[in-house]
Amino acid sequence: MADVLEHMPYPKPALAAAYRLLRPGGILFVSMPNYGCAAWRLLDALQCQTYWGELEHYQNFSRARL
Repeated sequence: MADVLEHMPYPKPALAAAYRLLRPGGILFVSMPNYGCAAWRLLDALQCQTYWGELEHYQNFSRARL
């Protein structure tokens, strides 16, 4: 799930479905923009953060929120 979850209004059911499909010992790869990182904070401070204005993103995740 590379750059997928932030585009879903309800990502929990998708994660639950992916979990059900995993074989025992399987690994789920998930990636997305991290709104808790230093680069995100810098872009916010400079008021040039593009992710806040993108209508296709329903979610913004940090490690803690994910």
